[in-house]
Amino acid sequence: RIKSLQQREEEEEEHSNPLASEDSACLFPLISASLVLTRRHMIGALANLGTHEDLLGFIERSGVFSLCKPLPSRGYYLEHCTWIVELCRVLANVLSSIDVHGQQ
Repeated sequence: RIKSLQQREEEEEEHSNPLASEDSACLFPLISASLVLTRRHMIGALANLGTHEDLLGFIERSGVFSLCKPLPSRGYYLEHCTWIVELCRVLANVLSSIDVHGQQ
């Protein structure tokens, strides 16, 4: 049986992730931390959440997208390559979401 869009939305609300409504702004100090390892792990965790459409707001509120800016030099890239790759993963996961493209 094919479910209507409204029925699917109601089911998603019933089974929605508790993180979806949480404020994630408190994560920004960890995302922008001076320790590269901490930054990498926090951005990696957000990248893993990026595969869940109901958590897109949570990711956006964390401030991770404010890290997307031009790199100052090649040396900076080499020094911070690990978390830059994780940031690319966040973008890839979020942009591959159906909701972002407006498809149903």
